[in-house]
Amino acid sequence: MTEPDDIQARAAAAAAAQGIESGLAANGLKRRRLLKVGATGASVALTLTSRPARAWHCNSTSAWGSAQLAPTTSTTARNTSHELGDECWTITEWVNNTSHGGLGQPWPHLGCTTTAQINAYTVGTLYKPYGGIPAGLTTTNSLMNKLKYGTQFQKYMLVARLNAKLVPNVQTCLRNNLTDQLPLMAGGTYSPPNLPGVVWDQAEIIQYLSSNFMVQP
Repeated sequence: MTEPDDIQARAAAAAAAQGIESGLAANGLKRRRLLKVGATGASVALTLTSRPARAWHCNSTSAWGSAQLAPTTSTTARNTSHELGDECWTITEWVNNTSHGGLGQPWPHLGCTTTAQINAYTVGTLYKPYGGIPAGLTTTNSLMNKLKYGTQFQKYMLVARLNAKLVPNVQTCLRNNLTDQLPLMAGGTYSPPNLPGVVWDQAEIIQYLSSNFMVQP
């Protein structure tokens, strides 16, 4: 190779290296800018993309139970699910009377706007139109007390009843053949319709309510 050719080759190589370094520097700057934005808009994006897909489809007990027994039927379960217009209040939000999106605070929907009214609201008042008080509870129990100190099963059942009372589509999800399934779960065991021989225990009832986003901690 002649000297001019050698000089040209070295110059081309240096230019290429410089281009790579410039590209890497630009990428690094871009990443730094993204990190800098992370405290504002980027953090929101991460929250939205990392949270569970609670785009609010819930399944009836029979559809969801069938999907658990035979995962290949999960498509059928999804096709028979009901879309909910908004997420429901969590157990914590009921305990703290915390607003949830467009739903606002939960207790005012029950006519309770003071701490005294909230504490006076009983399990019997909640269940009077429905029946099916969960095992271990009585009509005279303070609802707030049991939301705080009840068993996990009691808390999930109470909030399922509350959310179904106030969010109509939750009640739709809990109906099979026009029958409200919550009273059938109250004793702590439950047999989904059209699934002979299948019996859920308390943990499986909780799993159903949680997995279908009707009750969250």
